[in-house]
Amino acid sequence: FGSHKPSRGIVMGLLAAGAGAWLQHALRGLPILSDLTWPASATLFQRLLIGLLLCIGAVLGDIVKSWAKRRIGIRPGSAWPVIDGIDYIVGAMLFLIPVYMLSPSDVLLLLLIAPAASLIANAIAYGMGWKEVWY
Repeated sequence: FGSHKPSRGIVMGLLAAGAGAWLQHALRGLPILSDLTWPASATLFQRLLIGLLLCIGAVLGDIVKSWAKRRIGIRPGSAWPVIDGIDYIVGAMLFLIPVYMLSPSDVLLLLLIAPAASLIANAIAYGMGWKEVWY
């Protein structure tokens, strides 16, 4: 994938997706978290499948965005405002379609929240020395 798309990140993403799916399944009975563990009736296998699809979609969304950046002349690691914050969420939502359909309001909410979440996560990673740039 090139120096900016290390396989270590893909493996860590898969592990994080599996851990997140398992955690959602484990906490599904807590009243305060029951609305966050969608779909409520999903089995552990279904949640792991959803986590896998979300991870693969997010990674492929980022890879497709990176490919597009190169085609229009944006250097690796350079910012592409807004697109850098929604590429992974669009990919994840597309890969989720075969097993779960998000409502239009969920899609809109995710597209509004994703860029802000990306900037916050990137700023934290930059502050911790994990990234060379804050964006």
